[in-house]
Amino acid sequence: MSEIKPCPFCGKRGILRKTILKYYVVRCQNEKCNMIVQHHVGTMREEAIETWNTRPAEDTLRSERDEWRKDAERLAELVESSRRAYDLMGLNGVDRITPEGFDNFEQALITHHALVEKEGK
Repeated sequence: MSEIKPCPFCGKRGILRKTILKYYVVRCQNEKCNMIVQHHVGTMREEAIETWNTRPAEDTLRSERDEWRKDAERLAELVESSRRAYDLMGLNGVDRITPEGFDNFEQALITHHALVEKEGK
């Protein structure tokens, strides 16, 4: 059986019940919560749980969060590549590179990326 998510309004546990008409509902266990009047009805147990657990806004936010995390990981990799390139050029601790040093920096990045590909890291 699928896990029943907490109520999206109050956070209390959702409970599955079988009605006397032989269908299932999931409702919030909190008697004071508005979700008690919004029963999610399904003819089958799994259908009722799936309907209760459907949270389009929450799913969208999770998806966006996951994309932002991937972007942050890619950015961290770029920063690390730049740091390693600085190290290769002996520029440890330098905040920025001067225009005169750009060619050396670019060459160090190319060398670094070639090493990373070769080592598979």
